[in-house]
Amino acid sequence: MMPLPFRIRTRRGTTDVKVHTSDTLFRKCCELVTEFPSRYLAYRHYRLQGWTVCPDSLKFGADFLLYDGRPDEVHADYALILATESLQWKDVVMASRLAQLVAKELLLVAANASSKAEARLAEFLASSTPVLEFATRPWRRHLS
Repeated sequence: MMPLPFRIRTRRGTTDVKVHTSDTLFRKCCELVTEFPSRYLAYRHYRLQGWTVCPDSLKFGADFLLYDGRPDEVHADYALILATESLQWKDVVMASRLAQLVAKELLLVAANASSKAEARLAEFLASSTPVLEFATRPWRRHLS
C-alpha cells in the first residue's frame, strides 16, 4: 500500500506529521474513535452503493445522512443510526420521530465489525460481516 502523510489531532494536542500506511491510519482511528470499525463499515457500504454519506448529522439525531446527490443540491433521503450494543429502544423511537419531523426515513443499520484494532485494513474488510439494514416507519393505526 502507498504510504500516506497525515496528522492526527487529539484533544491533547497535535502529533507530528508522519508518513504512515493505510493500516496504521486504520489502527489509530480504531484507538481514537469509539466503534470506528462499525462506523467505517457502514460508511464504506453506502459509499460503494453510490450514496453521498454525511457524518455531520448530529442535529438530525443520526450517525449519518444519506444523500442521492450533492448535499448542497438535494435534501437527504435517509437518517441513519448504527445499531450498537449501547443502543436502546427509546433511542430508536426518538430518532424515528425526529427523522419524521425533518422528512427523512430512518435506517437502523447493524454493521457488526470485528473490533480488532490490530488487524490490517484489508484483513478487516475481508473478515467483516455484511451490513444489515432496517427501514423504520411510524405505525399508523387504521380507524374503522
